[in-house]
Amino acid sequence: MYALTITRPSARLVAAAFIALFSAACGADSNGPSSPALFAGHLAALDAPSAPALLGTASNFTVLGGPGVTCTDGAIPGDVGAGYLGAPVTQTRCAVKGIVHEGDVTAGQAYSDFLNAYLEFAALPCSIDPANNLTGTLSSVTLAPGIYCFDAAAVLTGPVTLDGPASGVWIFKVNGALTGTDFSVVMAGGGQASNVYWSVANAATMTTSDFAGTILAGAAITVTGGSFDGRALAKAVVTLTGAKLADKVSVDLVLISVTGTSASIQSGASAQFTATGYDVSGLVVPMPGLTWSVVAGGGTIDAASGLFTAGAESGLFTNTVQATSGSISSYATVEVPVEAVGGVSLGAADAYGVLAATTVTCADAPGTINADVGVSPGAGLTGFGPPCTITGTTHLADSISAAAQADLSKAFLALAAMPCGTTITADLGGTTLAPGVYCSGSSVGVTGVVTLAGPATAVFVIRAPSSLIVAGSVVLSGGALAKNVYWWVGSSATIGTGSDWQGNILAYTSITLVDNTTLIGRALAQNGAVTLGINNVITLP
Repeated sequence: MYALTITRPSARLVAAAFIALFSAACGADSNGPSSPALFAGHLAALDAPSAPALLGTASNFTVLGGPGVTCTDGAIPGDVGAGYLGAPVTQTRCAVKGIVHEGDVTAGQAYSDFLNAYLEFAALPCSIDPANNLTGTLSSVTLAPGIYCFDAAAVLTGPVTLDGPASGVWIFKVNGALTGTDFSVVMAGGGQASNVYWSVANAATMTTSDFAGTILAGAAITVTGGSFDGRALAKAVVTLTGAKLADKVSVDLVLISVTGTSASIQSGASAQFTATGYDVSGLVVPMPGLTWSVVAGGGTIDAASGLFTAGAESGLFTNTVQATSGSISSYATVEVPVEAVGGVSLGAADAYGVLAATTVTCADAPGTINADVGVSPGAGLTGFGPPCTITGTTHLADSISAAAQADLSKAFLALAAMPCGTTITADLGGTTLAPGVYCSGSSVGVTGVVTLAGPATAVFVIRAPSSLIVAGSVVLSGGALAKNVYWWVGSSATIGTGSDWQGNILAYTSITLVDNTTLIGRALAQNGAVTLGINNVITLP
């Protein structure tokens, strides 16, 4: 904590005089504590009827909480502080017009003065007048200046009118918690909110209400919605959500600023747009009912969150992302490039549905390769003609298959050299990928369905330095084509039973297609075999 010296030499004398005067006034005099004239006279005798004398430096703070303050979607007209050493003040779309003190010496001194004031208010005697001793719920009443005491918790409902002159002082002592929803504290007859004090033994919680006065709480203060004309001073955390404190801060929205993670978004990719609202003085203010929309094409956007997904059409879409709150709107421009990455040429390997280095084997059951088949430098070919069928030409250890292998090596190296765009850290099943280059640190797995979304020009490169092991399917959307999909594998690939796979598989070692697998693409192995299971069908994309 802090080593502080109280600089209010008269504070204890003020309290003592305050207590003595009210104690003396608690006799049978018809001018009891509820009398505005007598109450004003007592304060005049103190020569310190105002908040600064009673609260010390804590009067400089609109909000003060010991362990911290949290303000969300609100506005605070004065200083805000956390009394504990290094304690935080957290602001989220919260306009603070004063100074924020996060557990510094100034906030520590103010917190010490608040604790002294809290004890002084707690020591004030309650009135012997039954009208000033309250129980339970307070609603639809008019109260003159005076000290009012609740024997336990207090609940405020409906309007509570405090009627008195500008010098009138109201003190409410609550021997428990203070709560209320949809109530209002109305100042009348010239009465000032700065002369109203709520001394609360426990927590104070106000919801969608219009409150007036200074709360000195022995626990937390929570204000949700509504307005608060006064001070919130608490031993515990003060939490403000959607609350406007007093009328000293303009919270009228005049400008929305829209920002996004990227102005250029690949087809099928997503980007998060955000918005910040400002008032006429440049303070950040809430944006009630903020909604998002797309007004000039380019994709779609989540109306609530601002998550934008680029469409299949490429181009520059000017002022298309719109953020709107009430009558205020702002815009952002989106560019959808023609394609994410350039494709690679397979050269002579392009005609092959299957290309291996050692052998191509088909299981002793039906299967079809609707393309050429090649082996080089090996010449092994097993299981074809029948039961498996090759509709194209077969090249075994000849110059044509050797040329295809040479071009396969070039394509493999070209794909390996592409800069990585996104790192893969988990199984791709159940995900949607935009065009781009995806890289894993080891193997890549697909369990279920992976969707590749993009236009016909989009290129997808998925690199697995170790293995590719799948038990699922590839779905293409937005016009994406299987010929532009490349599965680059640093060792071997296994396409599991019943998988519906799409794209070109380029494996450094071997490729295995298990039973009942379809491949719209190519199985190209540089240094090993390609093995087909029962009832496989391979078709060029």
